[in-house]
Amino acid sequence: SRTVTSVDIARPTALRSYARCGFRYYADRVLGLPEVPEYPLEPTPLDRGTLVHDTLERFFGDLLAGSAGDHATGVHGTPVDLTAFDRDTLERRLLAAVETELADLDAPTGDAFGTRWLETLLAGLATPEANPHYGDDHPHEGPDRGVFVRFLDEELDDDDRVLAVESPLDFADGVGDVDDGSAQRDSDDPDPVSHAIDLEAPDGRTVAVRGRVDRVAVEIEGG
Repeated sequence: SRTVTSVDIARPTALRSYARCGFRYYADRVLGLPEVPEYPLEPTPLDRGTLVHDTLERFFGDLLAGSAGDHATGVHGTPVDLTAFDRDTLERRLLAAVETELADLDAPTGDAFGTRWLETLLAGLATPEANPHYGDDHPHEGPDRGVFVRFLDEELDDDDRVLAVESPLDFADGVGDVDDGSAQRDSDDPDPVSHAIDLEAPDGRTVAVRGRVDRVAVEIEGG
């Protein structure tokens, strides 16, 4: 005769794991082997978004800090009009910002997948001599135009002018109605984002919104 001293209970999640892959179940739950981390073969969406965001932050930051020429200004709250710079200067500055951020990006960019991704960002920016991902001309299609070149096209479009502001605006009571600069951040305020706009939701609840506006789109009317 045989005496049963204990009974193993299989949970539904364990059964699903075994159904997906018996060997993985054995390695994980029987042998207790740690799961091998996955290493992506190309930059992830998070990597891509981080690079673009950090590049543009550095690009505008350099212009606003006064390191990009005579048109830059160190005065808090003074907008910088990108149309005041020549296009070649802007493209060189933007390429330099990309290269700086790429050096700190922890993502695979040296293989064919990474190279193609960089071309989608950098094609047509600055010059082929300065930009290794400048791209080539294609018959009947013209040269490649990457994300950053098209970004400058939009920024320099007179019909949708975007002004970079060094000193961010705070969301404060009535900020939407203030256009005289009085809504600028108070340097003496120890917590400049402590103020909030109260918005009423459709269900009657009140939602407090806090934050800063770091870029303002200005539509130019009347030419």
